[in-house]
Amino acid sequence: MVSRSSQWKALMLAGPLILFPFARSYYLFYVAILVWGLVTLRPRGLWAQSRELRLAFYAFGLPILMPLLGWALTQSGAPLDWGNKLLTVLLACLLGLATKALSDDESVCDTAGLLITVAIASWGVEGVLQLVSGHSLDCRGALSPCMTDGRISLYYGHRAKLGYYIGMLTFLPAAWLVSRRRTGAALAVLLLGGVVTMASASRFSMLAFLIGISLLGLVLALRAPLPARARLALAVGAPVLLVALGIALYHLNPTFHERVQRTLLAFGTLDYARVNKALTGRLDIWEPLLRMARDHWLFGVGPGDLDAGIRPYLGEGNAFLTIRIFHAHQVLLDVLAATGVLGLLAFLVYYARVVADFVRASAGALDLRWAALLVFLLMWFPLNSPNGFYSSEMVFLTFYVLGLGYGLGGGRPAAR
Repeated sequence: MVSRSSQWKALMLAGPLILFPFARSYYLFYVAILVWGLVTLRPRGLWAQSRELRLAFYAFGLPILMPLLGWALTQSGAPLDWGNKLLTVLLACLLGLATKALSDDESVCDTAGLLITVAIASWGVEGVLQLVSGHSLDCRGALSPCMTDGRISLYYGHRAKLGYYIGMLTFLPAAWLVSRRRTGAALAVLLLGGVVTMASASRFSMLAFLIGISLLGLVLALRAPLPARARLALAVGAPVLLVALGIALYHLNPTFHERVQRTLLAFGTLDYARVNKALTGRLDIWEPLLRMARDHWLFGVGPGDLDAGIRPYLGEGNAFLTIRIFHAHQVLLDVLAATGVLGLLAFLVYYARVVADFVRASAGALDLRWAALLVFLLMWFPLNSPNGFYSSEMVFLTFYVLGLGYGLGGGRPAAR
């Protein structure tokens, strides 16, 4: 019997994902988690015990702090925006510590896993409804038009969030279900996630989902204490379903078809114009950004949007001369441009640490811990960055997911 206190803690812990589709209302749960952690915990003691989250702060915060101090020593004043970014990382780190502490209790882990599973599975059901009917079941229970340019939007306040996050967060409920020996239900949730991911026509989310599901099948097939039939279903069945889903949507969804065709333009040629078109004009950002990074190689140009720094490097005829450039659409280039070689090195070292933690966690109990770390890897996979590197939403979600990953390791094992 789960205590009332554990139920409230689990609801608080799962709250950000339950309300994630509804504009920015999930920040209310971020605040609740943060306040709970600061009121009931000893931050200094928790900070001393949580080595992984200290490293996360160093990887994300120090690259901002170093150029901030350099600017303060050489100029009359430091850019206010940089200080705001550093404060955002510090608050997000405190959120991660509180999230970790909330998830230390086994009964809280179980209940939170159930709530997260129900919430994310509902996104998939809603996405399939939209794909089939072209309408959305909103929070008032009424059907309303939702399809835009052939893409499903779910009930997100910001339509682009769907394609970016659904392909990654689906692995949280899948891992929880597998740890409860509900392999069929896990495959069903992944199939729902695959439908929504493909129908969103976001190339990054499709790639992230494909990589994630391949890693999931491989890890579970090699490490999980599951029957041979279940291993085969995870290792072979899930990728086959994903391929079949992709083929079906390629013929049924015009936007998905167009995105695949545009991507295929980059294959078989090194022509700049064709590759640039396939990448939606990204080369017009990356080439001048690399020249800018060469001139600001140590500290970068600061963790704001790139527009002010990159503007002098845009050559004549560049497509972005009249368009503001907020970010590089490539994670590693975003880090390099904002924080220089020092920041990129800190980020890569921490990235390697999380990879090591993911490999180590996958060898033990298959609970939400390793799935949360997998979500982190997919969210920061260095091929694309639909959101800016120092977007507050991205940073807060990062530390929330890391807090889950490092805190949920003590849950009930998959098999005795």
